[in-house]
Amino acid sequence: MTDPVVTRLILIRHAQTQYDKSCVPPENPPLDPEVGHDYAAMRSAIPDDYRWLISPLKRCQDTARLLIKNGAKLASQQNDDRLREQSYGQ
Repeated sequence: MTDPVVTRLILIRHAQTQYDKSCVPPENPPLDPEVGHDYAAMRSAIPDDYRWLISPLKRCQDTARLLIKNGAKLASQQNDDRLREQSYGQ
């Protein structure tokens, strides 16, 4: 019998977005530039050298880009359409 393979999965939600909170959000709202996101602090909670699978949505791409800009060290990154969470009934 072989030892089991352990995979550690870390999910990171995108940073806060900008849209009218009184209605259903648009499919791909941008990050809110007025919110003081502390990407350096977020980065410190992420282990180095992980493979990143990133949603193609702009807010997710921008969050990943800003984490990398603030020192996140990843082994690789890949956009993955399966992580697109809003289907609006599809």
